[in-house]
Amino acid sequence: MSNKRVAVIIGGTRGIGEYTAYKFAQEEDQVVIAGRSEEHGQAVVQTIKANGGEAIFVRTDAIKYEEIEALVEAAVETYGSIDVMFNNAGYDPLIPSLANMNLEEYHKTISINQHGTAYGILAAGKQHIDGSKANS
Repeated sequence: MSNKRVAVIIGGTRGIGEYTAYKFAQEEDQVVIAGRSEEHGQAVVQTIKANGGEAIFVRTDAIKYEEIEALVEAAVETYGSIDVMFNNAGYDPLIPSLANMNLEEYHKTISINQHGTAYGILAAGKQHIDGSKANS
């Protein structure tokens, strides 16, 4: 039995998520990169593969639950399960205080940072529970 984990990283195309993807790949884990940028996502996958790792990219908008569900399905179809769900997608409007934020920026921030994280937890949790029932 393999010790490889399957790590899904939402927001894995840049910054902390990209770095985290490389770290999982270095540990010989299978990595599923998710994000909105096909270009950046494929670049991360190619870097992982060029270094002997295993990865796929699934274009995903963290504020669309149906896309998070499709991401989870793609991960399970490709690698059989999910061991790690890193809900890393985030948005910072770089506004000094909430009082300076307009409603559009507020809603965007809440949608990505709060709803996006919850969607990842819900979709991965549902898959985990359904997968556990199927294996019983």
